[in-house]
Amino acid sequence: MPKISVIVPVYNTEKYLHRCVDSILAQTFSDFELLLINDGSKDKSATICDEYAAKDSRVSVFHKENGGVSSARNLGLDCAKGEWITFVDSDDWLGNKYLENLIINVKRNIELVISFSYSVFKDKIGESKYESKVLNSDEFSLLFTEYDLSWRTSPWSKLYNNKIIKENKLIFNVNMPIGEDLVFLYEYITCVNKIYISGQSYYYYFADNENTLTKKINSTLVEQECLYMVNKTVNALLQKKNICNKEALDRVHCLMYSYINRVLNSLYYNNLSRKERLNVLNGINYTSYLYFWSIRKNNIKEKLFVFLISNRLFCVYDILRQMKKLIK
Repeated sequence: MPKISVIVPVYNTEKYLHRCVDSILAQTFSDFELLLINDGSKDKSATICDEYAAKDSRVSVFHKENGGVSSARNLGLDCAKGEWITFVDSDDWLGNKYLENLIINVKRNIELVISFSYSVFKDKIGESKYESKVLNSDEFSLLFTEYDLSWRTSPWSKLYNNKIIKENKLIFNVNMPIGEDLVFLYEYITCVNKIYISGQSYYYYFADNENTLTKKINSTLVEQECLYMVNKTVNALLQKKNICNKEALDRVHCLMYSYINRVLNSLYYNNLSRKERLNVLNGINYTSYLYFWSIRKNNIKEKLFVFLISNRLFCVYDILRQMKKLIK
């Protein structure tokens, strides 16, 4: 049984795939299996994957119909034989000590290793530096206050225990086009009691090819479901780990604001009736939304919208948002 399973979802990344796979196969730590999950690619990615499998026994390829990155990662989890799991996106690449840096830190009952990444954009490399630290369960508020885990929720650059994933039946939600990585990570953290934060960075995130799903506005129903799932998962984590630090909760409010705002924007992007819009407006919990705006310097337009929502004057809010849409 390999020590680590490296799961790489692949979809139409022939331009970057060699760089990614070569960097994995060049790791100083060699006791791993590489699972390439071809998610119905229409370019030469499938052929490239097969070529690597033919040359290196550590590489396995799984071809499936296109179902999205979450379904690809879930197939990888189903097939993974390693004691530990890490994910790599097929347009990113690794420094040769990436796996070594992760696995060396699983001593002392560590159940999750989190490292951080370099962001590469137009040949410029940005780096986030963090202090290496072991976090016990009663210190998990630091994940938000010191390590910005309200936003750094991508599955890559982390090492997960496969047994914990399987025992708790953790998967990526295929119905969530956004926030599915956060839900997976937070559900996993809810199940563990000791985390190692690595101050070393060996993961290179290719921001030039940044996924635009975070900018895409989905149907209101989908955005509501994402908000619901994120809110449910966040609250479960806060309660289970007794996270009540004010600064940590401030970060959580800002996180939840972003998902509430997506729902609000979807109302005026999608073709909904006024009745449908008002029903959604009346059903939202605005606590985090109002808190977010309470700590910002707002312009007149923002102050007006906040006033209308805080006083539940949704009919007026809806009229003004419609006018704003028409003016654009």
